[in-house]
Amino acid sequence: MKTTYYPLFALVLSTVLLGACKKSIYGCTDPSAINYSSVANESSNDCIYENVKTSTLLNTVWNEGAYFYTIDISWTEITQEVLDNGTLTVHIQTVGSNEWTILPTTIYLSDTYSSSLTVNYELNKATITWTDSDLTSPGTPPNMNVKLTVVE
Repeated sequence: MKTTYYPLFALVLSTVLLGACKKSIYGCTDPSAINYSSVANESSNDCIYENVKTSTLLNTVWNEGAYFYTIDISWTEITQEVLDNGTLTVHIQTVGSNEWTILPTTIYLSDTYSSSLTVNYELNKATITWTDSDLTSPGTPPNMNVKLTVVE
């Protein structure tokens, strides 16, 4: 009597293969966040933290000054308490790019020429300034997405 093991082998193989396929469940994977998901196995990059507020402005346009460009951002979350005791960060992203850059930063266009992006905070306002190393009027900067973060 000949025993056939093919059905048993197929059952074991399919169980192993199906068990190896892991379904992605997106959500906040940081246990310190208030919207943490214990079932998530892939980060959705949307974690929310207590006392942290963010604002994202898309496709901002630069204002031209004498030898610089600025973006003025009004945001009521920039309170005196935050200015005195909190943390503020500004990230910029060239429209169409996937990369965010924290300010301040310097962009080196050559060995002798660079552009600097700085940020100044005051009550209810942040101002981003673009200047060139030779202090002449820089070429028009690209439109930017801007992300502000306040930690109280």
